[in-house]
Amino acid sequence: MKYDSKEDREILKEIKNDIAVWFDYFSDNITRYREEVEFVVKGKQWEPTVAAEYKNLGKPCLTINKLYSYIQQIAGENRANTADLKVRSIANVSDETLELHENLLRSIAYDSNATIAYQSASECALLGYGVLGISIDYENARSFNQKPAVEAIKDPTTAFFDATAEDVTKSDGDVCGKWTILNRDEFEAKWPKAEILNNGKTGVSLFDRVDIGGGIFKDIKKDQVVVADVWKKKWKKKKIVQLSNKEVVDANEADEIIAAYYVQYATDQYGNYVDNFRPLEIIDERYADDYTINHYKICKSEILEKTEWPSKIMPLVFMDGNSFIIDGKQTTKAFTQFARSSQEYYNFLKSEICHYIKSGRKEQWIGDPECVAGNTEVWANPDRVQGILTAKTIPGKQYPTKVQSLEVPSSLINQQMYIDTEIHTILGIFQSTRGDVGNEISGVAVANKIRQGQSSSYIYRNNCNRAIQQIGKALLSLFPSLYDTERTVFVTDGDKQTKSIIINEGKSYGIKAGEPGFEEGKNSISAEEFDVEIEAGSSYALQKQENIVSMKDAMQVYPDARPYLISDYIKNLDLPNALQLSKTLYDALVPEEIKAKIEKRPPKQQRQPNPMMMAQMQNLQADTQKKQSEAIKNQSQAMKNQADTQIEGIATIDSLMNSHMDRTHENARLDMQNRKIDAEMYKAQTELIDKMITTTEKGV
Repeated sequence: MKYDSKEDREILKEIKNDIAVWFDYFSDNITRYREEVEFVVKGKQWEPTVAAEYKNLGKPCLTINKLYSYIQQIAGENRANTADLKVRSIANVSDETLELHENLLRSIAYDSNATIAYQSASECALLGYGVLGISIDYENARSFNQKPAVEAIKDPTTAFFDATAEDVTKSDGDVCGKWTILNRDEFEAKWPKAEILNNGKTGVSLFDRVDIGGGIFKDIKKDQVVVADVWKKKWKKKKIVQLSNKEVVDANEADEIIAAYYVQYATDQYGNYVDNFRPLEIIDERYADDYTINHYKICKSEILEKTEWPSKIMPLVFMDGNSFIIDGKQTTKAFTQFARSSQEYYNFLKSEICHYIKSGRKEQWIGDPECVAGNTEVWANPDRVQGILTAKTIPGKQYPTKVQSLEVPSSLINQQMYIDTEIHTILGIFQSTRGDVGNEISGVAVANKIRQGQSSSYIYRNNCNRAIQQIGKALLSLFPSLYDTERTVFVTDGDKQTKSIIINEGKSYGIKAGEPGFEEGKNSISAEEFDVEIEAGSSYALQKQENIVSMKDAMQVYPDARPYLISDYIKNLDLPNALQLSKTLYDALVPEEIKAKIEKRPPKQQRQPNPMMMAQMQNLQADTQKKQSEAIKNQSQAMKNQADTQIEGIATIDSLMNSHMDRTHENARLDMQNRKIDAEMYKAQTELIDKMITTTEKGV
């Protein structure tokens, strides 16, 4: 389709003007970003004139790139703690609906490798700024169902936004987009009727000016065409009205809503008019600003495609590194920007040390040649000799002596150590933060250093999370348009378990919400009034680690809680069978009453035992008790007999002592009496046991 109306030509003119204004406004930041990439990432850290001077002097130009390692460290921390998107309800939404939206959002992120996109954009933001985007595509080659995906703009300098946007993510701007370069064959395959193909084989930029954005379009080669994807808001006035039930609706929908309300509430189930029925009325009205977002594909002189974007949130998100507004213009700052001079000085020092060692004398021994006559080849390469070096002692001649090894001047070494510390200080990342051994004595000092190092990059991490949060909002805003019919989708829960479900199952089509016969449907996604907010929180892996620490501490403080916590503790461990093991422990240890409360269900009824089996168990129990009683009775009789024997022996001894008693045996006699008393008490106890056994047998 050819877009050549007067309105289309005006739109193309506006779009090209928006792009030119952005690149002129942001050109300094684009230049800084590219310089930072060249210096930190590509390692081009020598000025051409300085490098040429060193080369003429025969000195090496070493590049010991310390800054890139710091970028990699922060990027690694971001990868280990990538934020997850969490859906929170603002409206009155059920927990099931909330969980469905969050799981679907998580599934989209996993399917499109959103984590890689976040990481790529955050690494760009450390060098100045990054850009995230959303694309829409069909599920497969034979499907009409569409789904969104998250992508990173690998080169953020190709993206553009509204120069007047104030939000840190540029989400409040009226325009955004990105440009790409296609070779002529690719371009012709997509748009064979484009007028630009009639211009011969020359390269086609977006503009005739080559200085736009610091000359970002000046290197367009022959047989290349620049194509831009542009999203632009189209503003309009919309009349809204307030009804007597305080509901605010579009004016063009008010009559239908009032009529549907009348049909539903004016009469009862028998068709009789309801007394005191008050129909809906319009009580107020006004005009409000509204907009739609149109998606254009353009080249230099024409609009190639035009569609309406199915959302009111822009699909491109600006990820700020750390910027400031100076003289009304945004100025971005790379994390390593102020350490570049120190890095250059560090390279100078390393090069000077290398040159000093390289230009130093290599002799290891010094002496008179006549002393080594006959062994000249051996002494020419003494390092290759295993054993001893032989030489002659000749009067008046110097015997070979070891030459002192070359030492690098301490001034160069001290300067190197100083500049290394200076780089740490500028970046705010110290040895403790990097995991190296520093000069901190106590654990508190180490922790403070680590916290300080994390704080130095906190702004970059926070801005990264804000961009991810905005991407989540943009994704969620597409749900009502892309997931508006009954279909099967895959959702992913917090444990990364994926399952398929049917969304909008049983939903009414062609009937608006609130009208008679309308059914919302099961697992409804497309409700227009569904409102949520996105929170970029800790990653799920980080949450699991925090849960492990918390539950471990809780089980140590409250040992009785271990049966209730151990299954969740195992569930958070990174084990291949953690979920299965957790379920096994949960079923085995957690009481049924607690399970019912957790699972929000009534307790399961205990299964009643078989009456015949119960009778058999009672008989078996009675036989067992009878046998135990007989065993106790026999043991008691044996104890009784033993007691009688002891009493008779004591009586015999007592009679003998009485016949031969004198003062010396008085104490012995008293002892015997005490033993007799103990034996009688023992006998009384056995008799008591006999009575208890007899009573038990009668009960059985």
